[in-house]
Amino acid sequence: RNVFVLPGVPPFFRNKLDSILDSFVTSTPIFTARARVTAPEHILVGCINAVVAEFPKVKIGSYPVNEMKDTVVTFEWMNQGE
Repeated sequence: RNVFVLPGVPPFFRNKLDSILDSFVTSTPIFTARARVTAPEHILVGCINAVVAEFPKVKIGSYPVNEMKDTVVTFEWMNQGE
């Protein structure tokens, strides 16, 4: 339903993309933010859970980087007031 297989030949790719492009367009803007934190992910879990509890409509992801010494935390939301 939300997986698309696209051909590699440019003219065929363009035709297919034109037919599915509306699937990616939304009338509601999506806001995103990203922060790199100098702390391992397991140290941040409590803070991340507190933010999730405070802002349940915000999608939050955390990704260990730099041999798991740092963490990239991502935020995605639809209402600018969130």
